[in-house]
Amino acid sequence: MRTINELATRLPHAGKVEQLNILTDIMKLCYNGRDREIYRYFDMYLAAIKDYLSFDPKPDETIKGNITVAFSVAFDFIRHSNDFNQFGKYYPVFPQVEKYITEEVSLAKLYQVFGYFHWVKQETDKGIEYLTKSLELINRSGDIDEIPARYTNLGYLYEFRGDYDRAEMYYQEGLSFANKYNSAEAM
Repeated sequence: MRTINELATRLPHAGKVEQLNILTDIMKLCYNGRDREIYRYFDMYLAAIKDYLSFDPKPDETIKGNITVAFSVAFDFIRHSNDFNQFGKYYPVFPQVEKYITEEVSLAKLYQVFGYFHWVKQETDKGIEYLTKSLELINRSGDIDEIPARYTNLGYLYEFRGDYDRAEMYYQEGLSFANKYNSAEAM
């Protein structure tokens, strides 16, 4: 496997698509090493994808997949770092690329991250909006292993809001899901 420095030296000589691939690979290495340089490379990625989309506003599935990976890695890092400053910096960029993220499970996971940050910021309505979108996508995908706490996360928000009946409904759904799929993580 290549190192961050090896990959970074290839950037100046790479074409637009190769730059996106290199930057995504660097971000993955930063993520795995818990290296906060991920933010510098994500900034570079955002400039590169903006440049790319300026001449190709209808990218193919390969580029869409690259966008999905870059945003998933960056926001997963932000979530695990609990970094509200970086969330505030990068969250406003998401609507510009949301239409390119077509893989439902990845999009559902991003919505989970957004729901979490809005919840912690006590923006309950926005948190519920994102967690509801995430629930719909993940259930539609049929992937039972991803986001096992899909119901209880919404339950927490409704309980926080004081809507105990709706919170109980989601907790019951979570319990039913956990029993059906033998998933303690769903609770």
